[in-house]
Amino acid sequence: WVRLYHGTAAHVPVANQGLLPTSTRRRNSLQSRSGYVSFSIYPGHAEMFALLAFPRRSVTVYGVDLRVRELVPDLDQLRNQRAWAERCVKPTLAHSLAFGHGAQVKGAVSAARLFAVRTVVPSRGATIGYQPSVGFATGSPSRTALDVRPKTGVGASA
Repeated sequence: WVRLYHGTAAHVPVANQGLLPTSTRRRNSLQSRSGYVSFSIYPGHAEMFALLAFPRRSVTVYGVDLRVRELVPDLDQLRNQRAWAERCVKPTLAHSLAFGHGAQVKGAVSAARLFAVRTVVPSRGATIGYQPSVGFATGSPSRTALDVRPKTGVGASA
């Protein structure tokens, strides 16, 4: 058994329908494959994915205990690891959990198996004008080189 997490908009009737697999109608990412429900090993990652999919909306993170044999690799996250992190990952469940930090289940997950972990109501500052505490490079009209400086604002540390 392994405990995994999924985040979705709080208004989605998960208590009645359970978690439905991604379809072309219920897709929040162009790369998501249909027929699967994606899960993270971390509740915080599930929350982040939900907030990205449903900006400025309340989201709920659900937990579920799944048998390892129910899981399949999350090929979407493995593709991201190869493309963005430049990792040589294989399409295995082990690499999906270790590097992609998640897995998928084929088909729906019944409501009876799910438990709510938390509901997050985003604050205005957390979603509007959010600026992560990372540096960024911009082309400055007054300089010929890239102007590299830290971002400021919500979430930035001085």
